[in-house]
Amino acid sequence: MPVNIKAMRYEIICPVDCTWDKLGKTLRDVQYAVWRIYNRTIQMTWDFQQITFGYRARFGESLKFESLGTGRKTQHSDIYELVTGELPHIPTGTVDCAIRDAQQRFKALSKDVLSGKASIPSYKRDVPIPVRAQGIKLAKDARDYTVRLPLLSQKGAKEYDSPTSFTVKVRAKGSAKSIFDRLLTGEYTLCDSEVLQVKRKWYVNLTYKHETKPKELSQDNVMGIDLGVVNAAVLAYNNSQDRYFFEGDEIRAFRARVEARRNAMLRQGKHCGDGRIGHGRATRIQPIEKLRGRVEDFKANVNHRYSRKIVDEAIRQGCGVIQMEDLTGIGADSMFLKSWTYYDLQQKITYKAKEVGIVVRKINPKYTSQRCSNCGHIAQANRDITQSQSKFECVACGYKTNADYNAARNIATPGIESIIESELERVKHAIKFAE
Repeated sequence: MPVNIKAMRYEIICPVDCTWDKLGKTLRDVQYAVWRIYNRTIQMTWDFQQITFGYRARFGESLKFESLGTGRKTQHSDIYELVTGELPHIPTGTVDCAIRDAQQRFKALSKDVLSGKASIPSYKRDVPIPVRAQGIKLAKDARDYTVRLPLLSQKGAKEYDSPTSFTVKVRAKGSAKSIFDRLLTGEYTLCDSEVLQVKRKWYVNLTYKHETKPKELSQDNVMGIDLGVVNAAVLAYNNSQDRYFFEGDEIRAFRARVEARRNAMLRQGKHCGDGRIGHGRATRIQPIEKLRGRVEDFKANVNHRYSRKIVDEAIRQGCGVIQMEDLTGIGADSMFLKSWTYYDLQQKITYKAKEVGIVVRKINPKYTSQRCSNCGHIAQANRDITQSQSKFECVACGYKTNADYNAARNIATPGIESIIESELERVKHAIKFAE
């Protein structure tokens, strides 16, 4: 049975067993220590990787960490011994989590770091504080929800004249309250979580997991996908009001960074004396070509993530059919296509969907942005893009919603092309009859 792992954020309202001054100082001091652990782990992991590469190049075989003579078999245990000696006031569970997280991040980026596509990862001062699930205690009474957090070691508690764990009252409303209740009953399982600061407020991010019984895929359940620029993709369903937005911020931000870097390199290429000027145009634009390669890699990576999430959502909703826009009629020079690789995203969705038995259909997107998904009325006036790109308001029934979501709901409608054709024909006859 598949397992869902998610997180819910809870604002800390106030400490229960101490003052805000004491809790705030403890959190800031622990956060500073965790920041040091993260960056120390990254640096030591990088150093050992360089040693192993040099050793392999010279002797033709891998170097095991235990061969370094530290007395420890793994680098994790070596870093652990070092930082617990330097920072004895931090709980061992927090130290262990921080080392593990930093090493996982380094491993995920190591290939890009070695190829020059990414810098050695580093952490900012406001890093979240990882907390072991075993040390967290949840409770509630008639009015309040509380979380007990292990923030100090035994030695740290003596140094700070405090308990090792602090109980805080958290804000729990709506779905957050429901998830907290399920954690208390054991329906959901608490995982390693974190404490973080956003601006001047502190929060607890409770990570949890639960098993989900997959829905049986049905051809009667259809997911519709609307692709756009403001929202990279919007998901809607014919048998549900659920929706899912893939906002385009990530894409736009990356494009802006790349464009700024490209322009800077073009300016440098005109004036620099870096040795490339005398070797022809091909040599001078080589760094720009490498930058283009990074863009393509980024696009492919994002489309893999988006397509995986889209198919997973279809499975979760029990959708046996995914309907998407047929983009073949859009010219290759269209700004819509230039803004992102929509063909590539659709291809990735298609093959991932087919792997799990989901049928993919392409439909003509014409009029799907003008048709009201609530009453079926088609009118250009429903979308007044001069006022707002994201607003949809039906002039017939008054239905208001996000324009991309409205289009996605239309795309999710079985037989939508025939429905639109029939509606246009009806309107045509009505106008002719009125004349």
